[in-house]
Amino acid sequence: LLSGIGPFGRVLLPSKEDLSLCFFYQTTLESLIDVDRAQYLHLQLPTLFSQSEAGSALHLATQAISLAIWARSWPNDINASRLSRTRYLQSLLAMKAAIRDPVEVKSDETLYTVLLLSGYEVRLLQLESWLCSL
Repeated sequence: LLSGIGPFGRVLLPSKEDLSLCFFYQTTLESLIDVDRAQYLHLQLPTLFSQSEAGSALHLATQAISLAIWARSWPNDINASRLSRTRYLQSLLAMKAAIRDPVEVKSDETLYTVLLLSGYEVRLLQLESWLCSL
C-alpha cells in the first residue's frame, strides 16, 4: 500500500476548521452547568450552523471563534490564529450584508452571529465590554 492510502482508498482527515469547531463546541458545553441560561443558546448552534451556507456571517463567525479558541489552546499553531482573524473579518463583511437585507436582519442566524462576534471580541480582542461590539 502507498503511504497515506488505506485499503479503501485515500484517508479522509477532517479540516482544521472542522477540528476547531468540534473543540470549540466541546469545551464551551463542558464549561456550562445545567442551570446556566446560556446553555439553551449554545444548544442552538449545531442546528443553525448546519443550516447556514459556507459564506454566511454565522458560518464565518463560528469558524472565527472556533479557530481562535483552538489557537489559544495550541499557541504554536500560528496558521489557526491567522485564519481566525481572516474569518473574523470575512464574517464582519457578511454581517454588513445581512443587516442590509430586510429578511436576513430578522433571522436567528443573524442574531446568533451577533452573539458569536461579541464573544470573539470580548474573549479574544479583550474589549472591556460586549457593548463595544454592538
